[in-house]
Amino acid sequence: MALSGTIHHFAQHHTLTFLRISIGIIFLSAGLHRIFFFSIAYQNFLELGIKFVMPLLVITILIEIVCGFLLIINRFIIPASMTIGITLIFAIILSFLNSKPEFFHNINELFILTVTPTNILLHVTYLVGVITLLLYGLSKDSKN
Repeated sequence: MALSGTIHHFAQHHTLTFLRISIGIIFLSAGLHRIFFFSIAYQNFLELGIKFVMPLLVITILIEIVCGFLLIINRFIIPASMTIGITLIFAIILSFLNSKPEFFHNINELFILTVTPTNILLHVTYLVGVITLLLYGLSKDSKN
C-alpha cells in the first residue's frame, strides 16, 4: 500500500516535472552535440537547403542549449517551450520539403526499432510520452 501511495503522490505532483526535465535534457543534448560535431551539423543544414547556414546554425544551437537548460531549471517555461516549438516547426517543414520522395519510402523507420541512435532516441521520446500519460492518469484517478 505504501508503494502505491508513493507512486500516486509522485504522479500527482511531478508529472509535468518529469516531462519538462526530459525534454530539456533532449534539447540541451542536441545543442551540445551540434557544438561537438559542428561540421556534421553544418553539413546537415546545407543538405536541408538552408540559406545563411552559419548564422542559423548558431541560433539553433543557442536555442537548444538555452531553452533546454531553462526547462531543466524550471525557468521561463512558456517562452522556452514556444521558442523550441517554433524551431521544431521550421525544422520539420524544411526536412519534409527537402525529402519528399524518400519520406514515404522510409516511413517504416518510425515504427520499427533498429539499432541506430536516431531510432533509439525516437523510441525513448515515445517512452517519455507514455510515462507522462501514465503519471497523468495516475494523478487523476486515485480510486483505481
